[in-house]
Order: sequence, then C-alpha cells, then structure tokens
Amino acid sequence: MRILKILTLGLCLPALLASCTVKIPEPEEEAAPPEPALEEPKQVEPPSPLPVQTPEPVMKPSKPTRPLRILRAQGTRIVDENGNPVILRGCNLGNWFLLEMWMWDIDDVRDQYEFEQILSRRFGDETKDRLMDVFRESWIRLRDFEMVRRFGFNCIRLPFHYSLLEDDAHPFQLKPDAFRWLDAAVEMARKYKLYVILDLHGTPGGQSDDHTTGRAGRNLLYKKEEYRKRTAWLWGEIAKHYRDSETIAAYDLINEPYGAKSDAERKTLVTLVDDIYRSIRAVDTNHLILASATMGGFRFYGKPADHGWENFGFTQHFYPGLFGQDPTPESHALFISRTLPPLDAYLKEVQAPFLVGEFNVVFERVGGAALMRHYFDLYGERGWAATMWAYKLLKRKGGMGFNTWSLVVNKDPLPGVSIRTSSIDEIEGYFRWMGEMEYEVFEN
Repeated sequence: MRILKILTLGLCLPALLASCTVKIPEPEEEAAPPEPALEEPKQVEPPSPLPVQTPEPVMKPSKPTRPLRILRAQGTRIVDENGNPVILRGCNLGNWFLLEMWMWDIDDVRDQYEFEQILSRRFGDETKDRLMDVFRESWIRLRDFEMVRRFGFNCIRLPFHYSLLEDDAHPFQLKPDAFRWLDAAVEMARKYKLYVILDLHGTPGGQSDDHTTGRAGRNLLYKKEEYRKRTAWLWGEIAKHYRDSETIAAYDLINEPYGAKSDAERKTLVTLVDDIYRSIRAVDTNHLILASATMGGFRFYGKPADHGWENFGFTQHFYPGLFGQDPTPESHALFISRTLPPLDAYLKEVQAPFLVGEFNVVFERVGGAALMRHYFDLYGERGWAATMWAYKLLKRKGGMGFNTWSLVVNKDPLPGVSIRTSSIDEIEGYFRWMGEMEYEVFEN
C-alpha cells in the first residue's frame, strides 16, 4: 500500500504542479511598521587597478527590506537577534570565484587549473592574473544582485576557491589583496539586503576528485595534514575578517567533501571540521557554521552538542533524477516522500538547522519551474535554508530553452573566442562582454 501511494503521488505530480501559480506574491495592503529606506545603489568599483570599461545598466531599486542582522541557530531554526525565524531562500553565484567549464560551454578545458595554466603558458603569469581579474569584474556585477532580488530571494551562496585568498607558493600567508573580490561581492549583496553564505568550494589539496574543486583528480585533503592545517587556518582568517559582518549568514566549510568515502576518511573529516570550528570560534562566536554531507549523508558527524559545537548546522545537496537516476516525476515523488521526512526527524533529534546548498529540477517535463517553487516551499516549511544551483550560465547558441540549470543566460550567441587560440584583446573583450550582455531570464 505504501508503494502504491508513492507511485500514485509520482503519477499525479505533473498535474498537481501544472495547477500551481508560480509568482512572487504581491505586497500586503495592510499597514506595516515603517522600513528604513534602501539607499540608491551605487556603483561598486572593481578593485584597482582595473578601470570600469562600461557603466552598469540603470536598474530600478528593489522594494526596501529591513536591515540585515547577524543570524544564529536556535534548535533546528535559523533566527534573527529577536529569535524570529528567518527562512533563507536564494541561489548560487557559481563560476565566479571558482570556474566550472560547463557553465560557460567550454568543452576542451578540464577545470580552472588547466584554464589558468593555458593562459599562463600563452601570456605569462602576470597577464593571466590580469585576465582573471577582468573575468571576475564581468561575470557578476551589481545588476546581478538586483536580479537575484527580483526573484524574491533574500540570500546568495558564494562559492570560492582557496587560491583567491592564499596559494600553494606561499602557504599560511594571505595574498596582499586577498579579500578584495569577496569584499566586493559582500558589499554588493549588502546594498540589496541579500545575505551571503560563504562557501569554500575548493580547498587546499582538493576535497574530492571532481572538477568542481578547481582541479580534478587530486583529493589530497584527507591524505596530507598540511592541507588540512591550511584549510583550518584559512577559515580562521576568513572569520577574523568577517566576524562583525551582518551580511554574512553562514560559513559553509567544505563544499561536497565527496572524496571522504571510507570510515577512516570520514573520521579525518570530522576531526578537520572540529579544527576548523575551533579556528573560527577563536575569533568569531557570531556566525553560523555548516558542515557538509558526503555522498552518504552527514550522520557520521553525530550530534553537534556532543562535540561542543554551538551555533552549528549541516548542509547537503539534492539532485533527484540526475547523475545516474532517471529524470521522472516518480523520482521526485520518492525523494519527497522517503528522504525528506526522516531527514527532518533526524535534524530535530540532533537539534541542528539545515541548508539545502544546491538543488535543481532542470527538466521541464518532470515539473520545471513549478516543481522548483514547490521545493522552495517544502524546504521553507521545515525552516530549512535553500539555495538553488545556479544563477547564471552561458550557452553557445544563447537562449533559455526548456531545460535549464540557471535563472539567466545569454540571449545572443556567444562570440567565437578560444583561450587556446584567440588573442589577448579577443579574450579580454569576450570577458568584458559578459558584464554587459543582454540576458534571457527564466521568468517562470
């Protein structure tokens, strides 16, 4: 009977979702306490010495919201300074501070490491660094934070690679301009009253074999103590820098530590998380800390209180119907009915808040935009934070299409530029074009 009910839910899901109205609710007409005015957005200049080549598009300021305040864990909830629950809903600004080649339709480069190596071999390290800064200046700009707010979101998850702050040539030493890009992102988010979840997407040594760590095929974090010490040290420096920031919602310690597969590796991961926790808490007792699930989940961490971990929660990524599963309504129905209830019960047992750090339905035929909205609602009902993957990607032919991983894409076809063969001027022009191109928006 239970199986029949689940399959029935799966078969009915398309019709159920088709009846949903997907839009941001209109503001209530009833009187409300006055809110502080949102200052007119100012241009956030990219760090020197880069000049802004083109002005930002003029965007209409979004509806003012109350000032951001530091958030904390209270049982399974994320709450503000008055103990009021805050439901974080948002998206990931992927491919900005850690490159993923598929997100801008590059199929002849493996990962960020190879990408930078190609630029260095062709033009030298100094020019490579300058071109990377031009890319970062352009991929996400102030207009993008306004667009995120248009979707009704109140936060972003910000993936970044450790080399943005520190590199292998100078371990345990911050770059002179280490925080300039993270600071620029946090400032732009603040202007639109968007919380920021800082996500260490690629650790020293790499936390898995995947290209999403910035360098595929490494997975050395669990094997070499130096990489673990550098990771804990780096989080201490990040926390020292942002300890008083009301824009920062949480520290997401290690994205997808999927390389921890054995019991011994998971035990090493727990020890590392404890080291990171203590490195952060030595300078910052304010901010929520999140430990990420491996492929097998996160129960191996145990109860946070048993470790002495306070203001602490967990995060996991969900892609039912993808990565080896069949993309069907039934796969989502089974996930909703079988995975979410016991997960909710466990979080209540260990008294920890939760972030669904990445998720996406992708396929229109299994529910598309309506199912995405349904997931935001399901997670929000449980008090969970949720940030979909991803805000933006590029397609060679341009246009949103029916199946999408992003909220915005390039409307027009991409210029025919290759980092392997194109000139410096062509590559730089292509990067700058990304900051001013016209978007096609996933309006649903």
